Amino acid sequence: MEEAKTLVVRHGGREYPTSEEMAHIFRRQADRVIGAGQPDLVVLRHLAGVDLLLITGRDCYTIYRSRTEVHTDRPVLARG
Repeated sequence: MEEAKTLVVRHGGREYPTSEEMAHIFRRQADRVIGAGQPDLVVLRHLAGVDLLLITGRDCYTIYRSRTEVHTDRPVLARG
């Protein structure tokens, strides 16, 4: 069985380590909010709990691999 990778969602100056699956779910929900053009809260389940992150058309978030797994800060997933 393959071990799940840890990704980090960076939003509003904070970093939220989360599973790869949860990062993809968050990205899909955030992109829907941005596409709708109306600010809304998006749920992010991360390793320390659950948070609601405010997503607006101006918000920028980044999703990247955990630095403990990859020695780079290059984005793996980005709002596109």
